[in-house]
Amino acid sequence: MASQFPLKKNAAAKVVFPIYDADGDLVSGAADLDSEYSLDGGSFSDCASEATEIGSSGIYYLELTADETNGDIVTIQVKTSTSGAKTAVLVFYTGGSTLDELRTKVDDLDSDVSTLSTTLTQLASLLKTVFAHTV
Repeated sequence: MASQFPLKKNAAAKVVFPIYDADGDLVSGAADLDSEYSLDGGSFSDCASEATEIGSSGIYYLELTADETNGDIVTIQVKTSTSGAKTAVLVFYTGGSTLDELRTKVDDLDSDVSTLSTTLTQLASLLKTVFAHTV
C-alpha cells in the first residue's frame, strides 16, 4: 500500500483512528457521528462524509476530499452522542509529497547520477585517447 505520510496537501485521503471512552477503552458502535475539519486553524466545517467503523472494532476511518486537506495544518474532529465516548481529534501537517513520492524522486535522481557517471567515464576515456594521439 502506498504511503500517505505526510498527509498530502490538496489530495483525497483515508485516515484511520480509534474512538475511546474515559477509561481508554475502544468504543464500538459510536452513535450519531459528526465529522468536521478545520484548515490552518479556521472554523470547523462538516466533512463530505462521516466516519465509518471497521467491523465492531472501535476503530474508524474517514475519507477526506482534496478540499478537506487543502491547508498546511488539517484538524479533524469526530464527535459522537454515545455516552462516555470522547471526541476523536486528529491533527495533520500536510506536505507537497508523500514519502513514497519522495522515494521515487530520489531513485530517479540516483539513476540519473549513475548514468551521468558512466557517461563521464566514457568521455574521459575518449579524451585520453584523443589527446594521446595529438601529443
